[in-house]
Amino acid sequence: VLDVEVFRLGVDTNVSEFEPVMAMAGEVGAGHLLVHGADADEARMADRFGRFCDLAARYDLVADLEPMPWVEVSTVARTLADTVNGGQISSIPVSPTVPVTPDANLYRKVSADPNTNYVLALYRAILEERGRELLQLARQVAGRKAPPAEALDALSALYIDYFVAHPAFLRMHLRAGTSWAIAPSGTEAQVEHWRDIHALQADIFRRGVAAGVFVDEDPGYLARLFSALDQVLLADWVASGMKADRDALVRRLRGQVERSFRRAGRAPHHTATFISA
Repeated sequence: VLDVEVFRLGVDTNVSEFEPVMAMAGEVGAGHLLVHGADADEARMADRFGRFCDLAARYDLVADLEPMPWVEVSTVARTLADTVNGGQISSIPVSPTVPVTPDANLYRKVSADPNTNYVLALYRAILEERGRELLQLARQVAGRKAPPAEALDALSALYIDYFVAHPAFLRMHLRAGTSWAIAPSGTEAQVEHWRDIHALQADIFRRGVAAGVFVDEDPGYLARLFSALDQVLLADWVASGMKADRDALVRRLRGQVERSFRRAGRAPHHTATFISA
């Protein structure tokens, strides 16, 4: 017996209710359980899938989260995010027949070579794609040529908005253990995205230092410190269960920025900035 199917994980699913079927599957010698994700909340879906996998492991079963077009987890990218965040990165079934819809470009990047490690390749493709999106948004902020303090405020809000909108990606990125203050040891595209974002931030600090708005420090160092502040704040948000809302996170980051970079006696100029991603 190859697998037993299908287990639907929805908003109100009680994972423990599947245990009798898992026990039966183990008894008949099945190796896999096929799972469909029917929950649009990425964090909740990842947590429920992780608990499902833990329960299945008691019966020597592997849970395979399969992307299907008629449920919420319908793309390879979303499937990978949920498996990573559920602590089950080995449990994504990927083959040339997997139906991929909005994120098909990610799959096409890694599906040509039959010897490809699909999990690793898809993981890298997601990092590249999200990095490209974030860089484009940062360029929009930098392109406005707003006063440096205002530009840094807008960039702070942009980063919070983006990661609040992509909580699964944030978890995946944080769990990779990479410091946002140094260039990643990833693909060439990942490194290029980091360098470009760092350069944009450094330019804002360079203008602010010259204008007497920011503390007199090396702009490159300030740009790295800004990235580190952003990462620590978001990591704390994840570790705290993502309870704080977007506005609270923006206020907190802007407060940290104010205390860390603004010269004494300079009044803050906060602007309301929202992004759509």
